[in-house]
Amino acid sequence: MRDGAVTRVRQNRRISGQSPTPGKALGRQIFYLIVAIVALVWLASATSLATNSDDEIVAFNTSSLKYHCLKCEWALKCTRNCIKIKRAQAKASGGVPCKVCGGTCADTEVEPPSSGSGDDPSR
Repeated sequence: MRDGAVTRVRQNRRISGQSPTPGKALGRQIFYLIVAIVALVWLASATSLATNSDDEIVAFNTSSLKYHCLKCEWALKCTRNCIKIKRAQAKASGGVPCKVCGGTCADTEVEPPSSGSGDDPSR
């Protein structure tokens, strides 16, 4: 008779949606909660990084529709058609990043252009 009572309790738990082993269910819920928190923290940091780079001021060439880091050699040479705007605005205007600097100074530091004397043996 005792076995019949245990079986009924197990069946009732299955019907009511309770886990037969509450300890495992609680551990699983904690695990999923930790995974969700880690995902939210990662998402928040990735979003803030993207926002920071889009707020960067770049040199946007209104003729070629290319945008440059302000230290890029091509930004320094651009005098006629370049304006200083936020990177997000340059993208929204159909701009594409410069192939030399990538359109941002955040990743790498770009050296100023050489004097152009042609004495560079590496060329």
